[in-house]
Amino acid sequence: MQTSGYGWLDQPIAIHGQRIEGYPSAHATGRAITAPINVGVLAIYDNAVQAEPRAIVAPASSADVTTLEGVVGLVRWDATYPEPPYRINALVPVMRRGRIAIVAETALAAETNPFVRFTVGGVGTLLGALRNNDDGGKAVAAPYLRVIVGAAVGKPAIVEITL
Repeated sequence: MQTSGYGWLDQPIAIHGQRIEGYPSAHATGRAITAPINVGVLAIYDNAVQAEPRAIVAPASSADVTTLEGVVGLVRWDATYPEPPYRINALVPVMRRGRIAIVAETALAAETNPFVRFTVGGVGTLLGALRNNDDGGKAVAAPYLRVIVGAAVGKPAIVEITL
């Protein structure tokens, strides 16, 4: 992992949604069918009746986050895609195992399990976004996510996912 080189600035140099090189990783591809999906959020399989295979959406309940068989992974950034979020019918790269840079809603501390938002909580909040608390019951801890390198608000943290 590349860092700034300054002792006082120990922040990784990364782009939101970027896969961190040098670690084993596993990926999947989904399709945003019902709504656009943002980079850096948790994606789940769309279990609606007659949903297209590999259709993905953002979580809408705590069970969507904690029930492992429905979780696809964290949406990755794709440098070849014109402009995130991924639009309806777009193929969406998703990381199932590995390390990824994420700019969370709140500051994230190292060696913690982040919470995943499943209910919109106000202006600027996204379903599936990571944060450091449950935001009054609007987010739930994800046991398969671990913050490796913490970060302040607006800075990329390094998060490990193991599905």
